[in-house]
Amino acid sequence: NEAIARVAAAEPAAAPAVAVEPAAMRKKLDAAATAWLQTFDPANGGFGGAPKYPEPELLRFLLRREGAGRDAALATLRAIVRGALRDHVDGGFFRYTSDAAWRMPVFQKTLLAQARLALVLTDAVELSGDPEFASALRSTLDMVATDFAAAGGGFITALDATSEDASGYFLWTAAEISEVLGPDRAAAFARAYHVKPEGNVSPEEDPSSRFSGKNILYRTDTQEAAEQVRLRDDCARLRAVQVRRHPLRRDESVQAGPNGLILAALARAGAALKEPRYLELARNQWRFLQQQIVLPGDGGVRHVIGDETAISQAADDLLVAEGAAALAVAAHDSALNAPAEHLVQEAVRTYLDGKSGRYFAALAAGAPGFWRRPYCTEYSAGGPASPEALTVGLIARLPGAATAVPAAVRNALAAGLSDSSGPARGDVLLALAADSADHR
Repeated sequence: NEAIARVAAAEPAAAPAVAVEPAAMRKKLDAAATAWLQTFDPANGGFGGAPKYPEPELLRFLLRREGAGRDAALATLRAIVRGALRDHVDGGFFRYTSDAAWRMPVFQKTLLAQARLALVLTDAVELSGDPEFASALRSTLDMVATDFAAAGGGFITALDATSEDASGYFLWTAAEISEVLGPDRAAAFARAYHVKPEGNVSPEEDPSSRFSGKNILYRTDTQEAAEQVRLRDDCARLRAVQVRRHPLRRDESVQAGPNGLILAALARAGAALKEPRYLELARNQWRFLQQQIVLPGDGGVRHVIGDETAISQAADDLLVAEGAAALAVAAHDSALNAPAEHLVQEAVRTYLDGKSGRYFAALAAGAPGFWRRPYCTEYSAGGPASPEALTVGLIARLPGAATAVPAAVRNALAAGLSDSSGPARGDVLLALAADSADHR
């Protein structure tokens, strides 16, 4: 952090944000929910048009609200679980779809996206008990445990099949499916997943004919329980063929933040599904994080595990804290709250501008061209939670960390609810809803 100290004198000045009373906060949250519902797509689920991002934190916020908000969130989750954003053969989810109907995915899977969607699916399972959500949650975590496993422990960052030579990894011809499953099962599978002999990607969606004759798997309805079991068996048989195709590109870096959030997802899912195997994976993940990310003589974490030169960012500390706090609840081990609280305190001490309530971005040692210390960038649609939102969400659950966090962080988030540029981000709404409930 030597480089950060050298530029601290040039930090931008910012006026402290004004506090918002709890009653006024709840009105602001109501107004934000209404603004999002005005953009809800009732035909396809989700919000707005193409491209479609899953917005997990927004869905988690709306699930907390009875009535239209919860209905929209559940409808969106069903569309996501049945659509082509989900990998029906191997499990997990792609980053986003280029169309509005969740049928044209960008064939990239990231660890962060799996963790974020696993958390909202866990919320939905706890709320509704819907077995469709539970099945999608299991298949996502099982995929992460195998496909994302890193050689030295933890999980890698991403899998990518967007290049020309790998683009066919997730695509199927009707003939391939028939060869693997046999004619009878192939016919049932085609009905369930919209497989067509000529391919199911329209010329309008594929102007370069890249997917000509190929099928992207998606569903629009559910089947009887017995047929669902048969379809899962069918997918397993297709998976055995799929893994022999051109290998996916792998981002082998093991990043602290996403590894912290997948810990939270494993812990919470294990408790919600009452499946010890996910809790055991969570415990193993916490042991790995303890061994690998905490720097000697410092309370922070490395951004990239195994890279001695990588400086952490505030979000890394906070996402690992999120994982520890979730495991504390799921494993009934309150001792884990102490390291979670410590990581929040470290993030605040090292990166927070207490006046503005904003976090500074980390600078690499000796980085040229910076004459002032910049704030973390604003997060866009589909992006992960900001460190400010993570902080407010954590202090609602970690009383020991709350005293270290200036009120300016909460006030800055609340001030953003009045921004006229569009509906407030889902991470901000989720954090302030948790905080508001805690202060009733």
